[in-house]
Amino acid sequence: MSGDLVATYGTPGTKGDGPGKLHGPRGVCIDMYNNILIGDGNWKVHLISPEGEFVKFVLTKERQELEMFPKALALTPEGHLVVTMYMRNIVKIFKYL
Repeated sequence: MSGDLVATYGTPGTKGDGPGKLHGPRGVCIDMYNNILIGDGNWKVHLISPEGEFVKFVLTKERQELEMFPKALALTPEGHLVVTMYMRNIVKIFKYL
């Protein structure tokens, strides 16, 4: 391992709401295509490419999929996205792949 930086997503020292903007990123996992899912304090789950480019929001509060910001993320072998909700004491499982 060389330790060389491959990509950066988000803007250090700032917080925002939108593609490429994060507010306290919390959970991260990788799908079978090496895409990266990031749980965000803006009540969103970002999907970014292996190169660090925004692809889409997988889950959002606006679409009523999240009731609180995601704390941790995981993918099951069946292609389901497991999301824990901070301060809601629940775990939700979504069809992802």
